Amino acid sequence: VKAFSTKMQEAVLLIQQCKAAQPSQLDTPSSKFQALLRGSKLLRSEIDKLLVVFEALNKETIDKAGDQSMRSCIADWTNACCVRFPDLLPRCISMLQGFVRDPSPIVARSGVRALCIVFRPALILICESDIHSASATSDHTQLWQGLVESFASIREYASTASPAGVRHAAIKFLERCALLLSHAEDSEAAGEEEDGEEWTLDSIPPCHPILDYGRLKREGEECADLLLRLASQADVKAEGGEGKVAPLSPPAQLLAVNSLGRLARQRP
Repeated sequence: VKAFSTKMQEAVLLIQQCKAAQPSQLDTPSSKFQALLRGSKLLRSEIDKLLVVFEALNKETIDKAGDQSMRSCIADWTNACCVRFPDLLPRCISMLQGFVRDPSPIVARSGVRALCIVFRPALILICESDIHSASATSDHTQLWQGLVESFASIREYASTASPAGVRHAAIKFLERCALLLSHAEDSEAAGEEEDGEEWTLDSIPPCHPILDYGRLKREGEECADLLLRLASQADVKAEGGEGKVAPLSPPAQLLAVNSLGRLARQRP
């Protein structure tokens, strides 16, 4: 407890220093804060308490570059905590949504990356929810609604002339969604994760109260279709034209082509 109190005090102090510092003085407290989070192997009870601090911070408007780096670090840390403890996702989804919509490209990129990573654990958590528990159903419904609301923002990032890092992360998210929200026709090639397990539309229990099979299938198809249009640069929006997608830079187009190739291999 004493060790955690020291970490908590140090985190809060560094946040205050970042908020009070002049732009030329931000590097030191921001770097220390990021090192503190990345080096912390915290217990679940400690994570819960630090999340209270970060949730309050997430409600404030932050403009300084150092604060943006700090928020990006918090997004990465929150993502890591949710992968370790998936039951934190219903609590953290609104904070992750805030990172996705953040005006700072640095923070938005981290937010999109975080959602890309936690999407599968979130689907597994929702699938395993106790339909006879009102509190669990409510939490998981809120989690799913948060994910759905993020889809639109991320698809917009992929389709428009967003900052390069944000658009690249959005393209990876499209690939992730297209793989998860589809059928595994070939079990040897289909969507296997590093732990050897897979999740596809076939994993949804019949008559699930939260996950709509038909809607998820359409979401997956729309993500695959957008990837195809990005990779082929079909329907590109020329200046003053009526196209639906903004032109991609060569690195972004290569990323889309590679994503489409992985999708074709794993979902033949």
